[in-house]
Amino acid sequence: DVVTQITAIQSALDKVALSLLEDHASHCVVGAEPELQDERTAELMGVVKRLLEACEDLGSKGRSIARA
Repeated sequence: DVVTQITAIQSALDKVALSLLEDHASHCVVGAEPELQDERTAELMGVVKRLLEACEDLGSKGRSIARA
């Protein structure tokens, strides 16, 4: 079933995205020099926002495919 395959692929991509986000947070935000932490935190939140927007977009597309 195509919808099942799409769901599995999306789940795998979500895991990769979370792993990349965790790595970025560990090295670039937490490990940043104190004067850079605010800037890096803002950058991280921008990444999280884009990730959530992408998940919302894919979720609505997935629901459209399932209805077809």
